[in-house]
Amino acid sequence: MIEKINKIVTSKAMMICGIVLMAFWGTTLLQTDAFYVNYLLVICLASVCIYYNYKNGELTKIHTGHHALLVRIFAFAFTIMVAASNYIMWAIVIGYSVDNGMDYVPYQYDIPSIHFFIKLLIIFGGGYYAFWNILNAVRLKLSNLNYERKTHSLDPKKVFIISFIVLIVTRLFILFVCQYPGEVTPDSVMQVDQIMKGEYTNHHPFYHTMVIKACMSLGMLIFNNINAGVATYSIFQILFTSLCFSYLLSTIATLSPPKWMTILSILFFVFMPYHIIYPMTMWKDIMYACFVLFSSIAIFRCINNIGKTSTNHVVILIGGIGSCLFRSNGLFTFVLITIAFYFLWKFKYKKILILMLSSIAVGLVMKYGVLKILNVPQPDIVESLSVPLQQLARVAHDIPEIDQEERDELNDLMDYDHGFYMYMGHISDPIKAAVRDKGGIKKLLEDPGKYIKLYFNLGLRYPASYVLAWIDLTRGYWNAGYEYYRWRLEVFSNDHGMEKLVLNENINNAFLIYVWMFSNVNILKLFLSIGLFVWINLVLLLIAILKKDKMGIFMTLPVIAIVISLLITTPVYAEFRYIYTAFCILPFTIAIVFRPLERDVLEPQN
Repeated sequence: MIEKINKIVTSKAMMICGIVLMAFWGTTLLQTDAFYVNYLLVICLASVCIYYNYKNGELTKIHTGHHALLVRIFAFAFTIMVAASNYIMWAIVIGYSVDNGMDYVPYQYDIPSIHFFIKLLIIFGGGYYAFWNILNAVRLKLSNLNYERKTHSLDPKKVFIISFIVLIVTRLFILFVCQYPGEVTPDSVMQVDQIMKGEYTNHHPFYHTMVIKACMSLGMLIFNNINAGVATYSIFQILFTSLCFSYLLSTIATLSPPKWMTILSILFFVFMPYHIIYPMTMWKDIMYACFVLFSSIAIFRCINNIGKTSTNHVVILIGGIGSCLFRSNGLFTFVLITIAFYFLWKFKYKKILILMLSSIAVGLVMKYGVLKILNVPQPDIVESLSVPLQQLARVAHDIPEIDQEERDELNDLMDYDHGFYMYMGHISDPIKAAVRDKGGIKKLLEDPGKYIKLYFNLGLRYPASYVLAWIDLTRGYWNAGYEYYRWRLEVFSNDHGMEKLVLNENINNAFLIYVWMFSNVNILKLFLSIGLFVWINLVLLLIAILKKDKMGIFMTLPVIAIVISLLITTPVYAEFRYIYTAFCILPFTIAIVFRPLERDVLEPQN
């Protein structure tokens, strides 16, 4: 029986069926609200890899062993990501309408039909066949995936100096010619409001607000102008990001990779629109991404004896503390990274582990102890409950026959008419506002057990609504890419006199067209696709695992840790700045995963 099954699985007829399923998979996904160009890229890569696997006899034999199992697991994971995020194409639902992923209509469940099972086969079978062929080809090419160290590669010091100067000059030029005093967002205005009133909260990280205050105070002291104060912050952040990116690029150069790899990495930081706009944007996420990069790169340098040990230790400590303080989920994320470091190396690198633990300890003291002394309140509990609140709201929408007692409990938590009818799958802000307006925060704190019980009772009875609510609120971080705002080229309306000034309209128009192209030209959308960058990070993780490369595995973990934190607490389904770290660290992760592994046998530092 098993021999017959194996014969069918490895037959040419099965290969043809897989190709047909993949073709239908690509056609079905034309209806997606994600960036289709990502799926088209997968289909093109899969087509090439199918030919490669066929030429190597991979499609007509049974694969065994740990490597083959890992490939299947990752291929299945990618398949689930695409299928789950596009569930409307195959799920048994009617009465659903969608407008660019934003509008929501309650679900009514229908009876399965033959059409449903055909769609299921296409979505799962075609997707799995595409991803398996890509990943299996990667497995086959594993021995050839290391670049050779070049004796005439670019000098790390020159790479640092040149990239630092180029990044600063180009950013300052754009800032002063067409984007002065920098990008001021609604969140930025809230932080400036706190500075002007002298009343602070940690809703937006307090220590980031203090950096803004220091920069603005300096600029206003010298020029007596609030725009100059904002520009001073923009200049500071341009210097800070340029230092971080140059640090990354020079570290790549120390590995002696091919010149093209270093040059492409430099061009990536110089020309990508987010690396141009974000350094002059008053958002916490930019400095947070840099702190994550600093700590991760310094750990690599320390383990591989690159640079001065004392300097690496200082950078690890500062980067770790910054990672813990400059994002609400930063402490949780850095704890995950530290735990992973321990499981990878145990106590082999004791000093590094101690520095990481010290960063967590200092972060805890500064975030809770110091702020308590300063009477700076923490964010309210609702900020951490975006996902559970969305799930509760989804149940109320999906299930009209919910028990009256449970409906009353929900109505105590938030105003039913305002809260549930304002439910939007892609963002939790309306539901959080409904809880705050109804005084739900106080009730949650007074009787948490009551609402925990309600949450689990409803979840056990209506798991589908919970799962779909979670998918809609998180899918932007693990599938393809979605159309959602990424930056604000403006100074948001405010009462402080901050305003946008354009010195040269022609240059400004050219810059705006350049930025516009990335959001509207399909091939350029690839560079803005959150899910694609996360997918690449996962493929790099698979390669590192197959190569048994602990450092390669570790370098993929910051992005994975951030994604995990977003899967638990994100308030928005595809907020680019939340995952900006993935767009900063990728060139470095690629250089590490594909580096010659003999460097790992260097004498470790204790």
